[in-house]
Amino acid sequence: MSHSSQDRQSPKQHRKIAAGTRDEYAPPYSPDLNLIERVWKLTRRKCLHNRYFPVLSEVVNSIEAQFAQWVRGNITLRRLCAIT
Repeated sequence: MSHSSQDRQSPKQHRKIAAGTRDEYAPPYSPDLNLIERVWKLTRRKCLHNRYFPVLSEVVNSIEAQFAQWVRGNITLRRLCAIT
């Protein structure tokens, strides 16, 4: 960060808004509230944790296999995302 006066202004003060759009408040990033972060954490734990993959394609295959299982429905995934 350059510590210029523009950096100290709030984002609304120095962000230009396109005509016909509105500016909405975005809360600070919170991975606990972001559902994809929860899913990715579980995916890493189930597919990648404590395993060695000599090539990237094996990582992709492992993740795709887990996602294929979840396509059919999964109670763990439903609870994780608070889908009742």
